[in-house]
Amino acid sequence: MAFEVDKFDTIVYDHEHYIIGHAKVTKEKCEIYNFVSNTFRILHFLDGSAEWKIGNEIYTFHPGDIIIFNNLIKRNIHRVLTKDITYEFFDFYPFCLTDKTLRNFFYGTVYKVASAADQTAQTIYFLFDNLKQEMKKKSDGFQIFSIQRYLDLMVLEFYRNVSAHELKANSSLNSISGSIQYIQQHLNEKLSVAGLADLCGYSPEYFARIFKKIIGLSPKSYIISLRLEKTLHLVSTENMTILDAAFESGFKTSSAFYKSFNAYKSTSPLKYLKNIP
Repeated sequence: MAFEVDKFDTIVYDHEHYIIGHAKVTKEKCEIYNFVSNTFRILHFLDGSAEWKIGNEIYTFHPGDIIIFNNLIKRNIHRVLTKDITYEFFDFYPFCLTDKTLRNFFYGTVYKVASAADQTAQTIYFLFDNLKQEMKKKSDGFQIFSIQRYLDLMVLEFYRNVSAHELKANSSLNSISGSIQYIQQHLNEKLSVAGLADLCGYSPEYFARIFKKIIGLSPKSYIISLRLEKTLHLVSTENMTILDAAFESGFKTSSAFYKSFNAYKSTSPLKYLKNIP
């Protein structure tokens, strides 16, 4: 897992809480290996071509392509087909989308706008550019409201261009989406598979099986990954010690934190933090 918050060109906060970030990056090769996070992303490819492995699929991207996906999906650059590749992206939390159906859309399959000449792409380009400008404005009582509306409209354009077959109603998807929202809102509290299953009206065994099928991680692994991500975020942005940040993120003991960190990162927290730019 890699921590990228400090690489954003523009970040919007709401009462010191991160809401959305925008960045433009150029890469010559895979620099960030498989990682997960609790945010959503919309990428716009500007220059160069590359193959990306997202989940178990290989996607080829060219200038003009736009892709929308959940940051829980493991991914990396599989192969750069030109000298380098440049793209920009928005990174934002699920609650930025005001409609549950649009939030659930991110837990389905990856969707790409494949043609820069397509009307859908043109509409999304327009919304993309306007959202960038809105993020740069001085914060006022309407900035967060405006950002949410631009995101809603952008995701709606993706949603409308997915076939009815792909959008087939999935009650399990709705339930898992709801449990993810609950996890994110109660991350520093005690969370159990049994408790989360009860919220969905499922047995713990069925909930764990459906959760992993949809998300790609077990509920326990997902919770730990989010706590580790939040720990790194707090250390980097709030000037907290590693253990204070770990406790704030939901780890109950120092031994539980260090054991999880070593298991997920294959290194110690101090060594890992030294490698963050």
